[in-house]
This record gives sequence, structure tokens and C-alpha cells, in this order.
Amino acid sequence: MHTIDYAYEISGEFLPIPYALPLWNTLCEAAPWLNEESRIGVLPLRGMVQHQRLWLAKRTKLVLRLPIHRQTSAQQLSGITLTTDGWSLELGPISPRPLIGYPSLHAFGVLGPADECAFMEGVRESLTAMGIVGQLICGQAQAGMANDHCQSYSLVIHHLNPEHSLQLQMEGLGSHQHLGYGLFVPYKAIPNLEG
Repeated sequence: MHTIDYAYEISGEFLPIPYALPLWNTLCEAAPWLNEESRIGVLPLRGMVQHQRLWLAKRTKLVLRLPIHRQTSAQQLSGITLTTDGWSLELGPISPRPLIGYPSLHAFGVLGPADECAFMEGVRESLTAMGIVGQLICGQAQAGMANDHCQSYSLVIHHLNPEHSLQLQMEGLGSHQHLGYGLFVPYKAIPNLEG
């Protein structure tokens, strides 16, 4: 396996909405090597959205999906504080999380055309090109990348074999994975996603 997740404990109250690009830029200032890798993922942070802020839950982790050869570089980020535009985020102890071939995976957002049918057709074409077979369930649409012609959809893929599950987690789906899009994690039941 060439890819692994590194989960950092974090200390901080909130991040502004949208937070993904400012967070990425600040990470790159602290670790310029992130720009040297073609496949880097920053998994979406969990918390409560209120008043244009993402209020971080106490157990929220910052998870970077990185090539395994970057282990030493990833460990050196532990202990730094990211600061910009009135917010700060301290990165604490780091824990490696090997990817596991779960049969069902979920992405919080995959970028694609605003038309849902066109989006799903593009997903099927991408999976076919990757040689991956699975059952697709498209979830809620969200605005994506401040582009009227671009949408983000949550996506669940069931009935993956272990090899395809690992491949999908390592390669992701679509663009802007450094901003949290197209990254797959083990699926847990999400209210109303399949209803």
C-alpha cells in the first residue's frame, strides 16, 4: 500500500466557512512539501456550522491522506500551530491509520456538473475506467468551488471488493482532494441519504 491516513489531534475553537482553502494554504506555508505531491487529501473536518463558522468538536481530528513515504514529514507537523485570519489550529499528537478495504465507502462531496444525471454518468465512467464495480447512491447536493456550473454531491458506493475499496480510497474520485473533495472513508449510516 502506498497511501495512508495521518490523524492529528487538534486544539482550536472554530474555522471560518468556507475553511478548506485557507486551511490548505496555511498547511502549505508550514509544509511546502505538500505542493510537491500530486495526490494529497485533506479529509473534511467535523463540527457544527453556525454563524459562518465551523465549531470544532472536542474529538475532531485533522486527517491528511498522504503517500506513505511522507511519514517523517507528516510527523514533523505535530506540535505546530496554524494561524491565519483570526483563527488558529494547533496540531497535536499524530496517529497513522492504514486504509482498510471496507465493502461500503462514503465521500462527503465529489465535484461534478450541476446536473445530477450528468454527475452520476461521469462517476460511472470514471469507475469503469478504474476497473471498479459497485452500487452507487447519490446523496445531497451542495455548492462546489464557487462555480455556477460545478456542484458537489455526497456519494456512497456499496458492494466493493477489498481491492477496489483500497484503490478508491488511495486514488479518490475527481479533483480538489486537497480541499476535501472526492475522498472516501468507511461508510456509516447517514440519515436520509438512502431515503
